Amino acid sequence: MNIDWSQLITKAMKDAATLAAQLAASTALLNSKTKQANAQVAALAGRITVLDWLINYQDPDDVDYTEPTQADVDELAACTLLRNKWLSYSNKLPKVKTQPTWPVAPVWPVAPALYVEETAARAALTI
Repeated sequence: MNIDWSQLITKAMKDAATLAAQLAASTALLNSKTKQANAQVAALAGRITVLDWLINYQDPDDVDYTEPTQADVDELAACTLLRNKWLSYSNKLPKVKTQPTWPVAPVWPVAPALYVEETAARAALTI
């Protein structure tokens, strides 16, 4: 009987393949979480810019002047707070790779609440 030793798969080879698969999965999840965090920060920054202009920089003599409401002020504060939470979260994400459990069992930071742009868009239509 002839044995083709080139076809031999050792335990070390299986372990290396498993670790490579775990690294790929953890890296993909990290990239996905980073992309989501970046999108949240961008969406919140856009809404903050609009609200800041409405509250602080709008010209009262402009024909299109809209009086800011308390709801606008409250939304600006809430969006700013949420953006800061997303910025903090996005700062924590790359540090996951420095954990001793990476990539097998990373401990992910808790993501803040999602900001849904459609809510802001609907609110803008009522202005």
